[in-house]
Amino acid sequence: MIKKRLFIAIFLLLLTFLAFYYSDYTLQQFRVTLTMIVKIIIPSLTPFMILIQFLVLYQAIDVLGFVLQYLSYPLFKISGYGAIIILTAIFGGFPYSAIMAHECLKLKQIELQEAKRIVKYIFFPSLAFMLSTLLNIHIENQKIFHIITFCVYFSGFILLFFSRNSKTKATYFQKNELKMKLNQPLKNDLSQSFIHISKNVGLSLLSISFSILVFSMLKNYLQLFFTGKLLNFVAGLFEFSGASIAILSQKHLLFLDYVLLTFILTFSGFSVFFQALPYLKEMGIGFKQLFFSRLLCASLSVGLFSLIFLFLF
Repeated sequence: MIKKRLFIAIFLLLLTFLAFYYSDYTLQQFRVTLTMIVKIIIPSLTPFMILIQFLVLYQAIDVLGFVLQYLSYPLFKISGYGAIIILTAIFGGFPYSAIMAHECLKLKQIELQEAKRIVKYIFFPSLAFMLSTLLNIHIENQKIFHIITFCVYFSGFILLFFSRNSKTKATYFQKNELKMKLNQPLKNDLSQSFIHISKNVGLSLLSISFSILVFSMLKNYLQLFFTGKLLNFVAGLFEFSGASIAILSQKHLLFLDYVLLTFILTFSGFSVFFQALPYLKEMGIGFKQLFFSRLLCASLSVGLFSLIFLFLF
């Protein structure tokens, strides 16, 4: 614990020194990052965050879980509520699978081992960010980007499938249980629900934005030491969104650029790790476990992309 605190203290001291020493550069990069957060990150995440909160409050999540369990149990040995976490991860993006898994655990809707297994492998960028933002940066290469998108998501599903325990007993959510839940009175009226949702979404966006700002500043200082593809790779390890946009903004993309992009989008980056860790720690998942599970997913994703790319192009 002392070593971790010492490391964080040294890291923050170094970051503060760089910020003051390169003050003009710091201000310029801060504006760029803040613009990206306001124009790209927040608009792509907010609608899904609000929708997910409404699903939870108004018990639509129970209906969805009841339907999805008949697909998720046979395929992945995952409950209906676990399947909802997966959908949340796809549409809500990092780190929403961790947030949703934490919420389902609190409500005792899923088992701890199931939550751990899902979060380790189902940890995706938002589909909205992928298709509404990244896809349109390099329009002429949309076919290749669709392949990257497929590999990013499919790698997680492959690992989830092969990590399943065939002896796991399927505990299906019964119709009478669903009816009982739907008959329960709502805890909040509509106005209170809006306040509750606004608070939760606002705090989540603030946490995500702050994390992106801190790690983006660190990433930008890396330009003082690294260049080219090495810069994109190292920067992507810290913060995926800015690095992926930087890669796609290049005029001529090569195979190695696409490989780097696939790795970065699947790995997710330390910025996202620190957004998710407060939720993951309560599940017994630490930084090391998250790091190695993301490294495994990213390696598999790159392998899949390379095979498909070499076969088609």
